[in-house]
Amino acid sequence: MEMPGYESDRNRLFQYNFDSKTKGEVLSNFDYPVNHMSWTADGKSIVFTASKYATKQIFMFDTQAKAGAELRQITNEQVDYNDLCVWGSAKTLMIIASRTDMINPQDLYNVDVKAGTAKMITNVNEKLLAPIKKCTVAKRMVKTSDGKDMLVWVIYPPDFDANKKYPTLLYCQGGPQSVVSQFYSFRWNFSLMASQGYIIVAPNRRGLPSFGEEWNDQIGGDWGGQVMTDLLSAIDDVSKEPYVDKDKLGAVGASFGGYSVYWLAGHHNKRFKTFISHCGVFNLESEYLATEEIFFAHKDMGGNPWDSPRPKKF
Repeated sequence: MEMPGYESDRNRLFQYNFDSKTKGEVLSNFDYPVNHMSWTADGKSIVFTASKYATKQIFMFDTQAKAGAELRQITNEQVDYNDLCVWGSAKTLMIIASRTDMINPQDLYNVDVKAGTAKMITNVNEKLLAPIKKCTVAKRMVKTSDGKDMLVWVIYPPDFDANKKYPTLLYCQGGPQSVVSQFYSFRWNFSLMASQGYIIVAPNRRGLPSFGEEWNDQIGGDWGGQVMTDLLSAIDDVSKEPYVDKDKLGAVGASFGGYSVYWLAGHHNKRFKTFISHCGVFNLESEYLATEEIFFAHKDMGGNPWDSPRPKKF
């Protein structure tokens, strides 16, 4: 990361030369955070994962390719690829990766490097999941109040019937800078929530990674600004659908998501009937003095609450 004290800065890929004792950034124009990097056996290519457009995909960087042809995106699916096991040279490359989506918990897959497809190797929870009716997840692009395109996941309950009306929950992500990707959570499980008869609206509002640094940085010091307007844009857009019961809308979230719920409770113009907040931030001075990550609060708020002049962001 480039900026000290900024925990949500982009993870950049660097290469260090032990002979010259110099380092340099690889892929300086790549606007997405890099993780789980691994060399191929011949030392010619680096395989890594990166969050891109609310998913986590596999990429390969060829250190010996011509300029402009070094980077290749191997996968492009509505899933999250997480840990990687890489072996073989660039020409004989094999990749085993763990993979999730919002419906299915983690399993191992054999990734076809040329085709970009994957074949399931393990199916650990097959018997447990077999009798459970599955939800469906749809990607929806929503225009924000400032004319940007925002990716919103909409999770529909099993046996969804567009001729019926459903209570709908707006999911407010925490972090405040953690992507709403195709993760499978045992705490905030969208399938479980939707299976109770709800439609779940999960927007990748301002301040979430995988859409470039500019989008990610726009929440800094502006917790009650564009990010909240984005949340309202998401629920308003989905609420246009005839199957959404606008008399039964709720907002739910934890941590910064809880803060979002509190904020919406005071600014929702009677959109919502229910607010559910888990461990939400409700007082910025208290949060600043209580957090174990004071560097984060210090950067986001622009200083200490006792500074003179006092930072306006408190």
